Amino acid sequence: MRRLIALAIAGLWSAAPAGQQVAPSQAEEAAVVEQARTALRFENDGTGRRESYMRVKVQSEAGVQQWGQVVIGYNAATERLEIPFVRVRKADGTVVETPPQSVQELSSPVERIAPVYTDFRQKHVTVQSLRPGDTLEFSVVMTIHTALAPGQFWAEYTFNDDAIVLDEQLDIDLPAARRIILKVRPGVDPAVKEADGRRRYHWVHAHAVRTDEKDVKEEKPGAKSAKKRSDEPERAPVRLTTFADWKEVGSWFAGLERVARAPAPASEVLRDAYGDCKDKHTLLAALIDAAGLQASAVLINSQIKIDPEFPSPSQFDHVITRAHVAGQDVWLDSTPEVAPFRMLSYALRKKQALVTETGAGSHLEETPADGPWPSLMATDVEGTLNDAGTLAANVRMTFRGDGELVLRTVFRATPSPQWKDVLDALVKQAELVASVSDLHVSDPQATLAPLTLTFHIEAERFAEVAGRTMDLPMPLSAESKGDLPEPPESGPIALGATGDVVRRVLNVKQRELPEGRRSDYVAFGHVLTADARQHVSVDGTAMAAVELSADAKGKELSRSGYEALQAGDYEKAAALLKRAAEADPKQPSIWLNLGMALLSLRQPEAALDALRKQIELNPFSEYAYFYLGRAYLAQRKYADAEAAFTKELEINPLDKYAPAGLGGLYMEQRQYEKAAEAFEKATAVNPTDASAQVQLGKAYLNLHRNRDATGAFDRVRPRGSALAHADDVERGRVRVVTG
Repeated sequence: MRRLIALAIAGLWSAAPAGQQVAPSQAEEAAVVEQARTALRFENDGTGRRESYMRVKVQSEAGVQQWGQVVIGYNAATERLEIPFVRVRKADGTVVETPPQSVQELSSPVERIAPVYTDFRQKHVTVQSLRPGDTLEFSVVMTIHTALAPGQFWAEYTFNDDAIVLDEQLDIDLPAARRIILKVRPGVDPAVKEADGRRRYHWVHAHAVRTDEKDVKEEKPGAKSAKKRSDEPERAPVRLTTFADWKEVGSWFAGLERVARAPAPASEVLRDAYGDCKDKHTLLAALIDAAGLQASAVLINSQIKIDPEFPSPSQFDHVITRAHVAGQDVWLDSTPEVAPFRMLSYALRKKQALVTETGAGSHLEETPADGPWPSLMATDVEGTLNDAGTLAANVRMTFRGDGELVLRTVFRATPSPQWKDVLDALVKQAELVASVSDLHVSDPQATLAPLTLTFHIEAERFAEVAGRTMDLPMPLSAESKGDLPEPPESGPIALGATGDVVRRVLNVKQRELPEGRRSDYVAFGHVLTADARQHVSVDGTAMAAVELSADAKGKELSRSGYEALQAGDYEKAAALLKRAAEADPKQPSIWLNLGMALLSLRQPEAALDALRKQIELNPFSEYAYFYLGRAYLAQRKYADAEAAFTKELEINPLDKYAPAGLGGLYMEQRQYEKAAEAFEKATAVNPTDASAQVQLGKAYLNLHRNRDATGAFDRVRPRGSALAHADDVERGRVRVVTG
């Protein structure tokens, strides 16, 4: 549809006086548009000219990245683009001109895929010598040498509220006698002057504060935000058209087939197997006509609802087809190429669209509210949950309707070797951590039957139910991720389409609710969410004595052993971790965890053996030397313990626990100077370690540094975590007072 909107305003601007100052509040912006101007001039025959001039203050490297290349698009069939200059002004007054050879004319991304079917081009300007602190200014002139619609013109302009713009001005100049429809947003009224048979509209706009910051400042405490809660884009604040009504727009579009700028002929579309929405409609309409039926092009907007009082081609961005068969209207969209028969995407349903006919037959008509069948997403999961908490299941997912159309489009556009990546994304979106295998996808182009996906999943740590009762989420269910979307601040509330989701059927009998029923809508959303989030209750208390199966894998055993270690069940942890080490002795932390379990069971010799194997497996293993030191300390092998703790600090100088280990070793040896030094480091890297603070205080007491000891004990008292050491603190205070 882009070729139809020949005069859609791109929003390029102009320059300000060199002395314009940036406010302190704007100093952190990457760039500030100091002044911008756009001037549009239209003639009665539909030709015209757009002049743009822009001045930007670049304030950081991010601004250089943003403005280091200027890209300007235009329609080569109807427009001629000139760039009189691009220059950079340095702070010392030096001016660096960007030479013409830095301007490259390139095809648009669409044309690089299918060069036959678009006239859209881009000029890329690489700005010379742009650095932070510089000012960039450039001028663009666009001449419309051939009217896309002879005798007609239209335009839309959106002021740039996405950046800081200190002064933005728009001028529209047209024949004074020409009848136009001009629509402006409230508060954006122009100044109007007439002279020499021309009428000139002038707008002045500024955006000195970012929109989100402005909203926060202007919003009254306790008041609801006036911002429109909708994903629907807003209409341009300035819109004009010379078309008197929709019949004129439709008649013009229907006549495009007879001019050189028409959509590609059906034979070419069929031969090249590519086209945009207009071209695909042309091919489909030719096939329908060949069958003796009648087809019409339908102009529609896929993003916003059109304004029925503003007849302009600029309101449309898509073309679909309506055929008349046996007294019924059949709506078709050939653009996706994999849409089931009569399937319009959700964005195209229940919207006013322009059915185009030659002569006076064009008219606005609303597209169907429903698809050809209710939407369906059915998930069948058949699997097992073993005693290690691993879910292994075969999954079959069936899609019909809106979700089906999206997935068919994705799978058709993705090479089959990469389909698993698509499924991995779906599984991740369902918040399930699982490996996927044995994927089979039904033919994305076989639209007579629903789209199906079958695959196998294995999800470790899905749930460990042994010995407990718990609620489990249904894996890969179409669980609602939150309440229904917030209703709009005003106007009717759309409820969506009928659908069947995981054997739950939602029949929508009323398309919209009146504005006064907002509370009913919110309550309805909570009910849907609660229903979708139902879990399966599993009683696993009878499994408390069940052990892991003999063929359990090393990873399962290791994970279960680690969980037992975290739970303080050291005997179970040691048993499981020994089995895990036998199954796979090269697991990254298997010997470290086993050593920790054995150390907690007061088996230092066995712990030493495990920790040495961990160090052999990975000499830089985090915490291995720390626990090795603790094992030596438990055997009163002080020299070996000191060497182990020191080695831990060599590997990880910021280790939170090794300094305290050294301090405890020195305290046992009554080396209080070394102990105090070690505990000082321990409290520096881990200030919340109350035990280290207490031990530091004791070391100070033994060194007769009573004032320092009092300070150490005082640092412990405010912390809730230090309550366990309250007796030690009080005993320390007694020694300070009496010692």
